[in-house]
Amino acid sequence: MTRLSSRRPATPARSFGALAFRRPGRHRQSDPGSGHRLGKVKTDKIDAAVLAKLHASGFLPEVWMPDEETEARRRVVAERTQLVSQMTRLKNRIQSVLHANLIPPYKGVLFSQRGRAWLEAQPLAEDQRRVIVRHAGELDRLGAELAEVDKSLAQAALEEPRVKRLMTITGVNSTVAMSVLAAIATSIGSRHQKSS
Repeated sequence: MTRLSSRRPATPARSFGALAFRRPGRHRQSDPGSGHRLGKVKTDKIDAAVLAKLHASGFLPEVWMPDEETEARRRVVAERTQLVSQMTRLKNRIQSVLHANLIPPYKGVLFSQRGRAWLEAQPLAEDQRRVIVRHAGELDRLGAELAEVDKSLAQAALEEPRVKRLMTITGVNSTVAMSVLAAIATSIGSRHQKSS
């Protein structure tokens, strides 16, 4: 037996949307043109005037700007991140060539001296071997650049007492400490300025 419902039949989408999504309280009309009708026009001139009033009233929060030393530290850390990313990409490409030729993975560190010798002994087509040799050479070049960047970070870490304090944490070396210092220098720098 079919039960009769006392509810009204389904209404068109417009009425259904108004009934289904209505909630208690006041609602604002989300009309793209309502801002212009209410006088809320956004221009650079109006924004500049608003910022000037906020600054004059003391409601504009201050933002710490990093000094040149912090900016240089951030550039070096970003350079190191790019080098590591490029090296990882090259290693993945070499692994993909081995995988495409159904060569089982090397049991050990593939890009060590023994791993390189094993890699050269694998039966590969000439074009595939040429790709691996090119990627391996690029890895060597990037590895030398990464060593130089790590050396400069280590030298800078010796002259920074905050890095030495960070290195007291287990698992934090000079490179990690310099990266952390470059990233959160906003708060550390402001505290340092207040204490000095």
